[in-house]
Amino acid sequence: MSDKTYQILNQFELIPYLDELRQRDTEQIFVFGISEEGRILYCQYAGIDSKINSCACNFREIIKMALNNDVSGIIICHNHPNSNLLFPSKEDINLTRDLYYLCNELQIELFDHLIVSKTKAYSFDDKGVLSSLASTKSTDKIYAGIIKKHFAPLNKLIPNLQRLTTELQKFIQGEK
Repeated sequence: MSDKTYQILNQFELIPYLDELRQRDTEQIFVFGISEEGRILYCQYAGIDSKINSCACNFREIIKMALNNDVSGIIICHNHPNSNLLFPSKEDINLTRDLYYLCNELQIELFDHLIVSKTKAYSFDDKGVLSSLASTKSTDKIYAGIIKKHFAPLNKLIPNLQRLTTELQKFIQGEK
């Protein structure tokens, strides 16, 4: 990212700046510092152990950079390099929860946690995960809610699949 500051209206405006991240072969995490006016003040790599399917982040460096730059809040972003499925893992939720509470104690707002794949983006804020963190510390409950929302359309198909399976079994038995 260049040294300019950019005005953002919402977190999805960051996605074009993350095209390089979309192409990486290992999972990596970046943090954006956001001013009170909504300007991107910096974009900094925050990972400490990047692997194909995981990346630990350095909370101390994230907070230090935020405090040194007197930001209003931060947005963290990481990639899922081997998948176009944008479904946060329990580790993603735990990381977000821990950073959310740490930032909250220091009066730094965690505006969002974005996950990007080669073609899509997932926003913890847009999906209501950050507001869930404000009301509960139970990541199991949050994860269950995400799964329920994510798979709700499939639940409508289950009765049809059961009916088709029964009909197929009858057909196969009838041919024997």
